[in-house]
Amino acid sequence: MRRLLSFRTVLGVVFIVSVGLSLDLVFSDFQARSLDLHVKTSVIIEDKDMFLSFSSSSAFYEAGQKASFYIDVVNRRDQTIRRIDYTVTVRALWYLGVEVFRMEGSSERQEKGGYKPGVWERLSIEKSLPELIPPGLYALELVAKPVGMDATGPATIIIYVRPSPSHLQCSMLVVIISGAALALSLTGGLIVRWATQLESRLRFPRVPLRFLRAPIMRAATHVTSARVELQRIEVETVRLIASFSIGQKFVFSGICLLMLAAFMLIGGLEAFASEIATLTYFALVIGVLNLIWDNILESRPKLRQISKKTPFYSRVLINLLAFSVLIYLSRPAISNISAAIYILILSFTAIYTIIREAKKKITDER
Repeated sequence: MRRLLSFRTVLGVVFIVSVGLSLDLVFSDFQARSLDLHVKTSVIIEDKDMFLSFSSSSAFYEAGQKASFYIDVVNRRDQTIRRIDYTVTVRALWYLGVEVFRMEGSSERQEKGGYKPGVWERLSIEKSLPELIPPGLYALELVAKPVGMDATGPATIIIYVRPSPSHLQCSMLVVIISGAALALSLTGGLIVRWATQLESRLRFPRVPLRFLRAPIMRAATHVTSARVELQRIEVETVRLIASFSIGQKFVFSGICLLMLAAFMLIGGLEAFASEIATLTYFALVIGVLNLIWDNILESRPKLRQISKKTPFYSRVLINLLAFSVLIYLSRPAISNISAAIYILILSFTAIYTIIREAKKKITDER
């Protein structure tokens, strides 16, 4: 069986991605010291009913650091405001303005009898930034909704999130490990041939380094056995996934997306985790429906014969189209930018399926 994805290719992709990520983190760390960053730590919005100020305790934060924000309110009405509901939406300006997370809350000031006219009040918001938040500029949009009044805002401030030292260290460690593994996989054959030649030379008593013969041959044996085992695991994995039915592939994709959502949630990226979880539900629903349809075909021979005449790629395209429609209809839960990216990925998958099936048909005709 021809290998579709070699272990060496995976190592190469991991190495390139880790190098790019490390360079991005280093650049972001230096960018935080630049004077050209357009940060904005406070903004004021006022009208005849209310004076509102939104500010941040600092213009720069590190990933995972606790951030402090303040909402200053002065009631200009003659009546007391009982409660103010607020929502702070955090958007990544360097990443197409995608919503990263949001903070929601309310303040009643029960101990003071609400927000009295002409009295200055301050609300404090503390939030630990996600550990996996990418570095860059972030816009924080505040919308305040006093009870019985129209919403005020958005009041927007801009902060800069730089990478934490632990992120830099981890990225460099991944570069070193993946680079060493890639170099070993590329030069494994050379190492084995070199060890064999050296071993033949160390057999002669006149060579003073013959005590190195056993360790060198053990290392060469370990390298060879590791390559063989990795190739076996690789071939078996590809064969297993290729043998999945359409329903099983969608269910498998849903499980992988669920694991990714859990990883995002651990890193504090609630908005991304929610979007990935939504995709997980869609993949599982489509997969289960396909499995039910397969069971129906197994129990009805006539219907199975009709189904065999339908091209395989047409069923795949129908499922991908259904997936795209579900994403489009769930745009309140998935942002427009994210929905466009997901639909684009599904489109490329559909194009790849058509091309692969066309090549397969041409090969079978020959």
